[in-house]
Amino acid sequence: MLQNEYQVSLFDYLFDRSGYKRIDHFAEEVAAALYISRSGAYKKIRAISKLSFDESMQVCKYFGISLDQYLDSFGIEKSSYAFQSDDIVKPLTSYLQWAKNVLTHSESMDRFRDEYTVYSFSNEIPIFHILPFHHLLSFKLFVWNRNNWNISQYGLKYDFDHFDKDTELKSTLAEVNDHFISYESVDVWGSDFLTNTLNQLRYYTKIGAFRRQEDPLLILADIRKMINHLKSTAKAGAKMRFGSKETHAKMDIYLNYTHTSPELIFIQSGKNRVIYSSYLSPNYLRTTDERICDYTNSWMEKAIAQSSLISKVGEVDRENVFNFLMSILDDMEDKLRYYSR
Repeated sequence: MLQNEYQVSLFDYLFDRSGYKRIDHFAEEVAAALYISRSGAYKKIRAISKLSFDESMQVCKYFGISLDQYLDSFGIEKSSYAFQSDDIVKPLTSYLQWAKNVLTHSESMDRFRDEYTVYSFSNEIPIFHILPFHHLLSFKLFVWNRNNWNISQYGLKYDFDHFDKDTELKSTLAEVNDHFISYESVDVWGSDFLTNTLNQLRYYTKIGAFRRQEDPLLILADIRKMINHLKSTAKAGAKMRFGSKETHAKMDIYLNYTHTSPELIFIQSGKNRVIYSSYLSPNYLRTTDERICDYTNSWMEKAIAQSSLISKVGEVDRENVFNFLMSILDDMEDKLRYYSR
């Protein structure tokens, strides 16, 4: 293949993966990626003007696709994962940076807005279900900071004010939540998806990491609110904004007793597929590699087949599941009161 043919094929690949249906929309994005005019972008796309190696890297980065993935189409074995976390690219300096990164990747899915469905597999409370519950969410941010981020301004003690007084952070996460309720989802939960968070809550209570004695119980109260909200969501078979009965996008919820994978998000829209795989929570690796997508799709179908549907239908299973979860929270409340004496 001649050099200009590689250039044309690269842009064909990016156009196909980007989800755009019109070349003029795609050209506008190329122009933005390379800081050139739209006419200049057309010349690059058609190989009338040469694309440098640096420009190749720049435009691939803009579309969230690595050159390795393009090279795979020629049978060259390369890693097909791209890191998708500000913390991996550069150290975070605030919770707001993390929130803006989540919003950016959420909105990037709108390229596939016509028909996409998001499949989520999790053995822990999925991040998007935590968003409306601020005591719980601020606690998870505290845990991620202690475990991974090490942002010095937040210190080693849990302080709800770090979250509550950051109006831009709360506003950004509200945007993420608004986006989440707008698209169809299929959730598959592991049967012990509360375990990790409750273990974290117990641990940080025992070591005295909370500035206020009531904080652990406020966090647990938020978990109760979340479980009740998820029960309402499951009964409706649709997403709802917390505190409202109005339904939004369809949502199927399954409970699985066998799969043990970390959190995995599989986005499918026609022939476009994207996978986000949890890596040292709350970081993700992203790939559109055909082999990985095929393998994941096959695994996903088996996982769903081995799961119980608890949304819309399946009333008996649903009641049993949520009653069991509430009993776990009752037991945890007794432990937290004991630890807080």
